[in-house]
Amino acid sequence: YRSSLSLDRFLEWSLEHEIPKAYRFVFVTVIVVAVGVFRTLFVTSLLPWLFFIPVIVLSGLMFGRSWGLYASTLSTVAAGVTISDPQNPLWLSGPQWAGSILFLVVTLGLAWLAAELRSAFARYRSLAKRHESTNGELKQAESQQLLLNEELSHRLKNVLAVVQSVVSQTLRQASDLPSASTAISARLVALGDATTVLTANSWSSADMMTMIEKVLGPHGAIGVRIIAKGPPL
Repeated sequence: YRSSLSLDRFLEWSLEHEIPKAYRFVFVTVIVVAVGVFRTLFVTSLLPWLFFIPVIVLSGLMFGRSWGLYASTLSTVAAGVTISDPQNPLWLSGPQWAGSILFLVVTLGLAWLAAELRSAFARYRSLAKRHESTNGELKQAESQQLLLNEELSHRLKNVLAVVQSVVSQTLRQASDLPSASTAISARLVALGDATTVLTANSWSSADMMTMIEKVLGPHGAIGVRIIAKGPPL
């Protein structure tokens, strides 16, 4: 698990830091040559190709497919140089040529797989960021929906309180049931009209004179029993 996290951090760093091609070329070349020198000086008894494999995989993971393939080809050449015999006209013996060719084929596959792993991680990273962004948008939408529900509940309670007040006052003032019914209907219509004026602008603004005419209309003709005047507000 810890190794996986380290690899993730390594791949993430390589994706976030775009290294120029010239520096990539120098880096891969120097590492391959250094491994070849190390193997020649200190590890002559082991397989000549063994120590080049980590370099090839690292190049594919860090820089992508083309650099992994370049590291594989250069490693094959470097390994061949370290075991070459100047007295041999073919440079290498038959088994050495066979081993070099097999090494090249295998490491080309390794470089391709390493590059595919890098690409898969890049796609996963992109999807993770998109998923995180989508989750953020969903949470924001959910928060707005909760706020809207609370506001709607609050306004509904206010409307019900107003309706209750209208009905109560009208019944107390009415002399008989028919007149009370007529007055209640007119006042509830006025309340509905006032609400329509508000909702027309999403409860953000409303013309004051229009509101006065809608709300006070049932109580008497505007301009006769009720006088309303003033600047636009």
